[in-house]
Amino acid sequence: MAVDGDEQRDALLAGAGIAQMPTFIVGVDLATGRLLPLLERYPLPLHAVFPERKHVPAKVSAFLEFIDRRLGSEPPPWERASTDFPAAAD
Repeated sequence: MAVDGDEQRDALLAGAGIAQMPTFIVGVDLATGRLLPLLERYPLPLHAVFPERKHVPAKVSAFLEFIDRRLGSEPPPWERASTDFPAAAD
């Protein structure tokens, strides 16, 4: 098991298996074909876990709405601003 993203990237480039990696680490490798995207149609979900209550506190609701607006269906900031590699295609 790799300790950090760079070690995991090196292992992937050596053919050690598959992994879910952020594009800010492997974006150039994806763009050049050194690595291939898998399971693009199955994004990893993000879950918010909090104690069950009859009424969700306003702060929790506001936070969940904020996260949804910030992360919703938009690509991460490093992909929106980057021109170094293309966005992944379906």
